[in-house]
Amino acid sequence: MFRCFPFGPLDEYELQVNQRLVTPLMGAVYYGMDHHFDEGTGILQLADADINDNPRDFEHERRGEVVEITPKFNRMIMFNATKWHRVTGVHNGARYTFAVNANKHKPKVLNFRDEKK
Repeated sequence: MFRCFPFGPLDEYELQVNQRLVTPLMGAVYYGMDHHFDEGTGILQLADADINDNPRDFEHERRGEVVEITPKFNRMIMFNATKWHRVTGVHNGARYTFAVNANKHKPKVLNFRDEKK
């Protein structure tokens, strides 16, 4: 099932305290190491969908709208992180990436973590 990255790099503080969904504006993934795993696994999948869309639609009737990007050594992918994205499972090996998210504002959860130090 597709997941909008409210389930990853989002501002957890805004979601829990203010019930506001704040996600990064842009995501980037860099494949800086050669990959050795089964073909057809570890694929980045992107869909032009947001929180208002039904993720099940992209499993079947809207499957043709899903863009799949295979990890390749020295490839960098930049995408709209507010849209749904996921990585297919990796079998018989490891997938190495460097992932970066760009936010418009510093996530409030980071302020909360700084105060606890």
